[in-house]
Amino acid sequence: MSGRAASQATVMLQRLKSRDNGHVDSRTGPVCSNCRRANSLPQKSTSGTMFRIPLYAAPHLSNDLVRGIRVLPRPDPPLKVMALGRSWTYLRLSPASIRMLPVAVRVCRVSAMEGNAEQGGAPLASHKRSLSNTSAEDTAPASKKTAPIFENVKAGLKLTWLEPIAGSCLHGVCGDPSPSSKIAAFDIDGTLIKVKSGKKFPANADDWKLWANNIPKKLQVAHADGYAIVLLSNQNFKAPKYRKDFESKLIQLARTLSVPLRVFAAREKDKFRKPLTGMWDEFLANWNGGIQPNLSDSFFVGDAAGRPATTSSPKDWNDTDRKLALNIGVSFFTPEEWFSGEPTRTDFVLSGFDPLKYDHDHPAWHPSTTPLALAPVLPSDAVPKHSPCELVLFVGPPSVGKTTFFEKHFMPRGYRHVNQDTLKQFGKCMKAVHEAIHSSRSCVVDNTNPGKATRLSYIQAAQRLGCGIRCVFFSAPVELAQHNNVYRAAVQASRALLPSLAFVSYSKNFEEPSVEEGFTEIKKVRFVFDGSPEERASWQKYLL
Repeated sequence: MSGRAASQATVMLQRLKSRDNGHVDSRTGPVCSNCRRANSLPQKSTSGTMFRIPLYAAPHLSNDLVRGIRVLPRPDPPLKVMALGRSWTYLRLSPASIRMLPVAVRVCRVSAMEGNAEQGGAPLASHKRSLSNTSAEDTAPASKKTAPIFENVKAGLKLTWLEPIAGSCLHGVCGDPSPSSKIAAFDIDGTLIKVKSGKKFPANADDWKLWANNIPKKLQVAHADGYAIVLLSNQNFKAPKYRKDFESKLIQLARTLSVPLRVFAAREKDKFRKPLTGMWDEFLANWNGGIQPNLSDSFFVGDAAGRPATTSSPKDWNDTDRKLALNIGVSFFTPEEWFSGEPTRTDFVLSGFDPLKYDHDHPAWHPSTTPLALAPVLPSDAVPKHSPCELVLFVGPPSVGKTTFFEKHFMPRGYRHVNQDTLKQFGKCMKAVHEAIHSSRSCVVDNTNPGKATRLSYIQAAQRLGCGIRCVFFSAPVELAQHNNVYRAAVQASRALLPSLAFVSYSKNFEEPSVEEGFTEIKKVRFVFDGSPEERASWQKYLL
């Protein structure tokens, strides 16, 4: 910006901050710094005067702040949007409306070419169509530049990184986004941008380009239509360098999009990571002015959609974006559908466990004709005893409720709890079994015990001790166990997230138990969610 233009912008900003000079008398009109002439605004025109103003300054002209400029709500008569370009909106303003607008908004009357609809020329609708077929650089007329005051506004649309949420979710804001019941949410990588070098991962903060050239226009139009723009991204970087690159890249992207927005980026495997709704929930709870969304008007755009491979495109690497939209209850679009207008694909496949299809109404265990746990004899001291006593061996993956099942059904009957997570060593578990049986007390070995070899050690110990041994087999699939793992760690926040290796190891070593191994009985237990309706609703969301 030239020194003279900067000086003009400073003077205008000072005027805008002044209570007495916030508006200009419609009889004299503001000086147009673009055309270098005074615009005499009509006093008695029935059709009004056509103006063009920046798209980011124009949406609805209602209670919006543009660099501290309050636009008065509900002009009377209402403003009429006549045509919409890539970066400008064309409004026909009546004298009454003009008097209500801040000086900075009254930038420039349109030229005869743009406004010749007033004189009976080509309608502005045709101008709108011509704009839709031009590049972003060709949108504004070559003879006119953005007024200095709006150069400052545009320069002010810089992404500012705020304090991370809960220490893990990056959070930034660009401009001054207005609260809205309509939310347009977007993934970032593979949706708004792609790697410019063609590599799988970007080499640096500058190794990116827009996924499609019309993305800024599409987001600006959504903003003008009253949508709050929110970016939701999963990131996996740990090193400070990669975080710095990501933050720098988003600052560049926000400048390119030139629209007020918020961005959230989940860095950990916690409640913020898609498809969990933590980022969405955080936005609604603290950054949308208390306005609840109209889900039928809101949507999410992302590339992780669960689409199989076709002759022209590879298989989607994930389906977390589509699952997030399902969890929230909003419409979902791929970037091809929303930015390019391609037909909606319905051949997607959701991976993993589907909590919505799980049946909780079957019996919790089978067979149910024999006792689940032995009743203790009347104790002569504080330690309950069983006659005869028994050893019960649990078999099942992590996170399917084995310990909860023990506490509910076996602990009240005096069984001792033996758990390798607590005792740390197999030898200590075996010692605890011997101590319990020698004291005439039944016990439960609460481990995963996936393979026959591990189970054989306990079967042989029971035979040496002269007690019976039963198996309680928790038949939940590993996919359900992984779902529960995320629920307990991210939603309930009651336990640490188990590493995926725990489930991989169980699957690799699993051999279904049978009575031929030496068990007197095998009870098969189905997982049944135990919680309030609100907790079940959270459990029934897609978590992986």
